[in-house]
Amino acid sequence: MSLTIRRLHDIHGEFVRIAPNHITIASPTCFKQISTTKEFEKGEFYDAFVAGLSKHRDLFTTRQNSLHSQRKRIHANAWSMTSVLEMEKYLDELIGLFMHKMGKLADQNELMDLGVWMWRYAYDVIGELFFGQSYGFLEQERDIDNLMATTGMVAPFMGMLGMAPTWFKPFMMWMLAVPSIARGVRNMEGAKEAGQRKVADRIRKIEGGQQTREDMLGKLLNYVWDKGEKVDWTVQDVEQECFVATVAGNDTVAITLTSMLYHLSAHPSSLARLQSEIDQATANGSLSSTISYKEAASLPYLSAVISEGFRIHPLFGYPVPRIVPKGGAEVGGRWWPAGTALGASYGTMEKSKDVFGDDVDSWRPERWLVEKERAARMWDEVGAFGIGQRACLGQHIARAEMMKIIPQFLREFIIEAASPWQCLERWFNKPQNARVKVTRRNRL
Repeated sequence: MSLTIRRLHDIHGEFVRIAPNHITIASPTCFKQISTTKEFEKGEFYDAFVAGLSKHRDLFTTRQNSLHSQRKRIHANAWSMTSVLEMEKYLDELIGLFMHKMGKLADQNELMDLGVWMWRYAYDVIGELFFGQSYGFLEQERDIDNLMATTGMVAPFMGMLGMAPTWFKPFMMWMLAVPSIARGVRNMEGAKEAGQRKVADRIRKIEGGQQTREDMLGKLLNYVWDKGEKVDWTVQDVEQECFVATVAGNDTVAITLTSMLYHLSAHPSSLARLQSEIDQATANGSLSSTISYKEAASLPYLSAVISEGFRIHPLFGYPVPRIVPKGGAEVGGRWWPAGTALGASYGTMEKSKDVFGDDVDSWRPERWLVEKERAARMWDEVGAFGIGQRACLGQHIARAEMMKIIPQFLREFIIEAASPWQCLERWFNKPQNARVKVTRRNRL
């Protein structure tokens, strides 16, 4: 859908009406306005994703900005980069396992499906950081409890349900009779129950005096005991945020990592430049044998690769809306009546020739090697994690798992694209058949 919307913007300009009351916008300035102005609130699209485990909505689906700010203040510290890096050693253990698996693929001359392996990695990260134990996707090399299949089946349906007009949503319930969707919904409920059991088990251990490690679940539970009654933060809220992280924090990271690594595999000169940077930093002692986030973040070309990976492949296929407030508002030099849904067209903003140059459809990380102020402005145009108070709460987890695995992987292995990838455009623009050949490097 994002490609279609981009073509429509090329024809019709900054605004495109895709439904009677839904307008897509191509201007980053307009995107910033509707994303950071408190009067513009989320639309009913988000209602389709409500988990329903607490009397409160999770932050992603909370539509009122004032309520979102209030609830976010309760547990925002747990999601900070400082908090994430307190758990960095668990990421290191997972990446070590990943490297072992890649060595086996290389030695056995087997192709690597980037989408599958990055999804396994992302799911196991959530398990480690939230529940104190990985799910076992990497270790067992399979879909544990059908979580990957469940997300793949349910997410497109929920996205369509969110985008559908209010009057049409009841008629979409027939889709629940489709066996794959019905199975996915049942599995999603099973995932909720499994998460609730993990939370209950952790509480029993803590109340029983058992030693537990510091992770996201422990941090969120501490808020219950320290200030829960005062701020209305309950165990049910913890269950809900953990569930949302489980289903929302894996596919998005996996898609973006797949984009980055596949484009590197298809552009040998870019891969060689990144590996040269990694090798030089290793030789001069800037990178440890187990690369830390801080060390990886100091590599300028790696940062450029990650930014370009976000830009070249828009994650979201749908222009999710903000609602024009009471009294109407001027956006992009035009007046819009109250209740109008305005949604950013991510695949259009990220391909702006005015911002990124004429080669917007080409992979070129070098475009990001500019002064910091300009790079920051360019990043705002991409909008990968959103901006302002509504920016993705899990972005620091995502940044850490991406920034760490890429240099660790590519220091030891060469990847070569083995087949053209395809893209399944739904709620997410999901790469398909992104297969690469993995070869051990002969580093001297």
